[in-house]
Amino acid sequence: MVRSTAQGSSCRNGCELNRGDLLEPASLDYALEGHRRVTTAATARAQLTTTASTRSNWSAKLNLINACGRRR
Repeated sequence: MVRSTAQGSSCRNGCELNRGDLLEPASLDYALEGHRRVTTAATARAQLTTTASTRSNWSAKLNLINACGRRR
C-alpha cells in the first residue's frame, strides 16, 4: 500500500500496489480488501519532530490494526 502509486513504482517487482494512507482510516478497508496477511514497514517522515513522529507512527499502526480487525 502506498499513498501514491507513482511513488511506489519501484516496488512493482511481483507486488500489487494499492493506494491507501495509514493516517486516513477510510482508505484502509479498500486497500486491504482481498488480502489475508499484512506486513508493514511504515514509519513517519524524518522531518517530523520526535514527539510528532511517535504520535504519527502510533496513530498509523492503530489505524492498520483496527482495519485488519474489521476484515476478520
